[in-house]
Amino acid sequence: MHRKWLSAVSLGFACVGCGSDSLISPRAELNSSLASPASTRTITGVVRDDRGSPIAGASVWTDYRGVTVVSGADGTFAAPVSAGAGTWVWVFASKAGYEPDAQQIAEPTRDLTLHDFITVAAGQSVRVTVRPNDPNLWIIDPSSLREYDYRIRVIRLSAAMASRVTLQLVADDGGPAEFVVRDHVGNPAVLTMSAGSEVEVEIRVLAGSPQRTFTLNTSRADAP
Repeated sequence: MHRKWLSAVSLGFACVGCGSDSLISPRAELNSSLASPASTRTITGVVRDDRGSPIAGASVWTDYRGVTVVSGADGTFAAPVSAGAGTWVWVFASKAGYEPDAQQIAEPTRDLTLHDFITVAAGQSVRVTVRPNDPNLWIIDPSSLREYDYRIRVIRLSAAMASRVTLQLVADDGGPAEFVVRDHVGNPAVLTMSAGSEVEVEIRVLAGSPQRTFTLNTSRADAP
């Protein structure tokens, strides 16, 4: 395998820059035209939103210790790659108000997409499409030492009042529908949520799969 071994996580994204428990953290920001003296190459591209419009002021970095650069007014960036990095490199992008992106790539150019948040209230349903270039998640299952490479989207589920919420994910194509409730041990399909609380539901599709669309159905009852 070309990918480096990383500690597995159920929902915390040790190997993807998405979600509140991701590796995205404050870093010293540089103008996107500057490169680290230790850099041997750069990854260039454009940061865009769901509608294809460029996003200025997005933080972009490579690897897990890379120097952060900031996308320009036209969304362009040039992120230095740490010296000694292999052929395959992780590149991350984030900006407040958007879901972050993370890609593992070998090519020197890659555009990144910061998606709008997808939200749904308990008791309602929402549709989501997972595309081949959506954020990359790569994990190792420690119980079997098997590798899994996914493309993901995240849905934010909120409860206005104390509720028991049942989740059901249905794929338009009738195929497998895999979801994970972040920060919940055992990944329950029935959640007990307090008033005003929110959870993140991660929709997973194996990398290399074609575009797939899902409906997340939720039903709620008053919590006992």
